[in-house]
Amino acid sequence: MLTKLSFVAAVALSSLFSGVSALSSGAIGCNGDEPAVGGTHTDAAVRPLQKTGDFASGSLTFAINGVPLDPDVPFDAPIGMAHTWTLTVDLDGLQSRPFRGFLVRVGGGDGNVGADDALEILDESGADVQEALVCAAQPGVGGLTHTSNDEKTCVMGALVLEELNTNIPVDVTVVIENREEKSAYFYNQFKINAVDTAPVGQVSRTNLMSCGGPPPPAATMTDTVWETYWETSVETMVMT
Repeated sequence: MLTKLSFVAAVALSSLFSGVSALSSGAIGCNGDEPAVGGTHTDAAVRPLQKTGDFASGSLTFAINGVPLDPDVPFDAPIGMAHTWTLTVDLDGLQSRPFRGFLVRVGGGDGNVGADDALEILDESGADVQEALVCAAQPGVGGLTHTSNDEKTCVMGALVLEELNTNIPVDVTVVIENREEKSAYFYNQFKINAVDTAPVGQVSRTNLMSCGGPPPPAATMTDTVWETYWETSVETMVMT
């Protein structure tokens, strides 16, 4: 088992040779302002069939306290309390499929406030969520990532902010597939303002929202459905 120090050293060594990449047991890249993927994910010679875009194009939602975040509108989160975040995919969406990997990354915002402890794992998070040690290697950055490449439809955790701040960047990357000739991933950056009090009517307590039960059986997503997913649009979607 890797210690935190040896893991960080391995990440640094990997970056020298292959740039940002990804592991089945967690993200190995944690740069801000961009998707946490690279290597074979973005190599068209290795993965000629590529899908990428924003969360709307992937039928994905990132919510805090049950409120879906809009990438164009900062979300006000009161300081000194835990807020539940959820990352979900709508399987009824045209371009939807369970995801295998993810990274939620929080940076310092306008006030350059350390976000090392801004993300927490809840009891309800289960075994799908772990600390992203590659983010811990960056001062002032916090991150949570996947523990395996098993299919998921929802993951959750907590956001805790202790100091007033504005435009805190939350970069969220979701990996659908990275195997054979196919690469599919989606990305959005959201902004959060750490405020004194919550807007009127906004829920501000943790654990009121959850993933709402286990994901559907893997058998519901057949090879035929997966091929149809690719046939609908195999060109790379434009990032927005």
